[in-house]
Amino acid sequence: GKQAYTEFPLTLDYGAVMGILDRLGLSDIDGGATVIGDALGKSLNLLRHSEARSKIVILITDGDNRGGHITPLQATDYAATLGVTVFPILVGTTDQSRLPSGRDLFGGQLIYKPTEFPINPELLQKIADRTGGAFYTATDRKALEDKFTEILNKFEKTRIRDLANALKSELFPWFVLPAFLLFWLAGVLELTLLRRLA
Repeated sequence: GKQAYTEFPLTLDYGAVMGILDRLGLSDIDGGATVIGDALGKSLNLLRHSEARSKIVILITDGDNRGGHITPLQATDYAATLGVTVFPILVGTTDQSRLPSGRDLFGGQLIYKPTEFPINPELLQKIADRTGGAFYTATDRKALEDKFTEILNKFEKTRIRDLANALKSELFPWFVLPAFLLFWLAGVLELTLLRRLA
């Protein structure tokens, strides 16, 4: 859209991610521009300190870059410096997208109007080439899902230890054996050295 922003930080809490995505709507984002460079820059900022072996960005766009503070190729050079591989995916079949133009008479359903947006496959190909990625096009939802699967299968998955899960791990096994040994020692001492005589 017209502005790039981070909806949620990198996380392994997939439930939270899905909840946030479920609440998003097309009208939440101003579609008056396409700031590919800014969006890529925001993504790279999130990955800058990552220690993962594979760092990738999947860049999904339906049009050419229009606006923004940094150009897509500046962001691409930064990605190459950080060792981040970018996989651009151009969605749609033409240079026409549907933008929300208002609501119906009852104020419920959004009404969409076809809007012309120039596309730039050459730019997306350059982004992929400079970062070692690949450029894809997806004409429907199934094609998009297939491209995601193909991209993710190319890379080894790094095990990330999620702090939240680490804090929830059970500690009782570390205490059970010492407690049992102390209980046994108390019983032995009570029958021998600390035995009470009546």
